[in-house]
Amino acid sequence: MREEALRMYANGMSMRAISRVLNVPLGTVFTWVKRYGKQKYEKLVDLWSRAKELVKGNVVTKVVDEMWTYLYRNTRAFYKWVFTCYVYTKIGAYLIYSVGDRDENTFREIRFTFQMMVDGLVMITTFTSG
Repeated sequence: MREEALRMYANGMSMRAISRVLNVPLGTVFTWVKRYGKQKYEKLVDLWSRAKELVKGNVVTKVVDEMWTYLYRNTRAFYKWVFTCYVYTKIGAYLIYSVGDRDENTFREIRFTFQMMVDGLVMITTFTSG
């Protein structure tokens, strides 16, 4: 239930609304967000910094970003996070992305692709402007 509350809060739902939906006291929701939300945030920041260090060599610029969107199936909305990474090198640009929940598993896909790219085990399609 705590994970669900943190997910709702990360998607912009107010603490009072989370309290009503999950039928838990407002103080409990506040405690969850204060204690565990900070841990999750710090973990994601750490993962972002590690991802930026993975791509080396002839890299000119690296841009790592995240966004969330929702998809509809019949009339039900599914909220998904999209992690993107643009790597600009001297020979072109690479786009790596992963779609899923805002957690380490979704981010791990990007990290795995980074590592394979650095090791030369995967060929990623490049695009150039022009």
